[in-house]
Amino acid sequence: MGRACIAYDVGGCDSLIIDNDNGIIVKSNSPEELADKLAFLLSNPKARVEMGIKGRKRIQDKFSSGMIISKTLKTYHDVVEG
Repeated sequence: MGRACIAYDVGGCDSLIIDNDNGIIVKSNSPEELADKLAFLLSNPKARVEMGIKGRKRIQDKFSSGMIISKTLKTYHDVVEG
């Protein structure tokens, strides 16, 4: 089982987290919004579980060893073939 993630909208976090789907993205420099979103997750266990499951699946799909090997082999192939 995964865990629901909350992240600021900096540093590429939004490339991994789809807001209100597999986690929550908060505007940077907005502690009030962060507090609101944390309160939301604390009071909504079903949302926490669903986001955690979706987040774990997204990471497994994007970063599994099979996926990394496949992308690496494709890159090598593209370089060799020109």
